[in-house]
Parts: sequence; C-alpha cells; structure tokens
Amino acid sequence: MLFKVLFATCQFSGVLLWVDLGFLGLDKYVCSSRILMPKKSSKNHPLNSEEKEYNSTISSVRVKVEHAIANLKTFFILRIQNRMRKIDRLDLALELCTHLANFRLSN
Repeated sequence: MLFKVLFATCQFSGVLLWVDLGFLGLDKYVCSSRILMPKKSSKNHPLNSEEKEYNSTISSVRVKVEHAIANLKTFFILRIQNRMRKIDRLDLALELCTHLANFRLSN
C-alpha cells in the first residue's frame, strides 16, 4: 500500500526494477515494462530448474543492493527519522554517508 501511495505517480520508463515477491501486483500501479521479479512457486506448481536459476540470478543481484543499503544504515544520521528538516540537507547527508561507506570499503 505504501509503495502505491509513494510511487504511483513516478515514471519508471527506462528503469529496470529489481523487486522481490513482496511487490506482487506492482505492474498494476507502475508504468514500467522492465520489472524483474522472482517466479513464485505453489503447492500445485513447483519451480522447474530454469525458474530456479532465474530466481537465483535475481537474488544474487538484489543481495548486493541490500548489503549496500545496510552499510549506509550504519551511519546514525540516516537511521533517525525526521533528523533532517530540509530535503536538500538529507540529500547531502546521504551523499556524504555514501562517500564514507565507499571509503570504508576501499580501505
């Protein structure tokens, strides 16, 4: 529901969206033909080897993004809600924390 409210008006044309199964039905609310979502298995329809390989490929990319986000969340300033009153300051804080996280990973 939150995704629908926040991003329903955004244009995602030309953007490749990597999402998990929590975003089932996303194509109803977002205008993008490039949504990569894992295949869902069911009791009556187990995944075949190709579908499992497809899911594995998507997961291997998504886990790197999840780790990068977790790395950014180690900075206290990004964990506190409403810490930044102005959006431009939040952008600056995110940019600085991103540079610091990259510096930490490179050393």
